[in-house]
Amino acid sequence: MFFTQEKTDYLSKEVTISFSDMPVKDALRKLEGELEGLVFVYSPSSFNSDRKINLSFKKVALREVLAEIFKSDDLIFQARRHKVILKPKNPDRF
Repeated sequence: MFFTQEKTDYLSKEVTISFSDMPVKDALRKLEGELEGLVFVYSPSSFNSDRKINLSFKKVALREVLAEIFKSDDLIFQARRHKVILKPKNPDRF
């Protein structure tokens, strides 16, 4: 995984959150609710957004949460102001 960022560093912000049998797309919405102003931008074809996860984090940087959620996906996370863009490292794969 590869991370790039600009200005507001949402990827460094700490979160305490848990996901129980939750689809990835709902987990991303939950994270948006936890970090005021955060918006995830992604194409549904970039990863399986219906895959269910069971994870729990306590005072962990958002980049670590995303790395764990997407450890089986080859994604790049880019922070741009209030947005975190999730995209495939190799777009030809999709």
